[in-house]
Amino acid sequence: GAGKSTLLAVLARALDPAQGQYLLDGRDVTALGLEQVRAILAIVEDDPHVFATSLRENVRLARPGASDEAIAEALAAAGLSAWSAGLAQGLDTMLGAGGRGVSGGERARLALARAHLSGRPVVLLDEPVAHLDHATALAVLADIRAGFSGRTVVLVSHRPDGVDSFDRVVDVSDLAAP
Repeated sequence: GAGKSTLLAVLARALDPAQGQYLLDGRDVTALGLEQVRAILAIVEDDPHVFATSLRENVRLARPGASDEAIAEALAAAGLSAWSAGLAQGLDTMLGAGGRGVSGGERARLALARAHLSGRPVVLLDEPVAHLDHATALAVLADIRAGFSGRTVVLVSHRPDGVDSFDRVVDVSDLAAP
């Protein structure tokens, strides 16, 4: 209710600001094309989808044609190296409907692997740990900090777990109009 999802929608250009301006490299984003703005953004939804295809193709959605080495690097950055190494068919393991099921933590990490593989410099994360237990949430947040080093990460969360390790924390409930 404080506007966290609305903030992400504005940053992703799903909504334009009703007032004020949003600058990207000093330029008002409303003066830029949608494709131009979205080309720099990797967006991780709060309930990421797992497609009924292989692990390889689930991650490769972010960068078609990516090598297996790049996919393995993205899986490592998302904390999925041991998990993926333990799969009988490795990257060829079928996921989703008719394939191997994945837990909420694995689903969140797959979405992070996609964002990592995209190579986009700005990563928007909508409640990436909302459905995870405390220990898993802290582990995922640590992987985010390590895996997205050098990129701008905007994370919205209603949970305070692990946010103290981020460079800047803004409590939007403090900004909400009365």
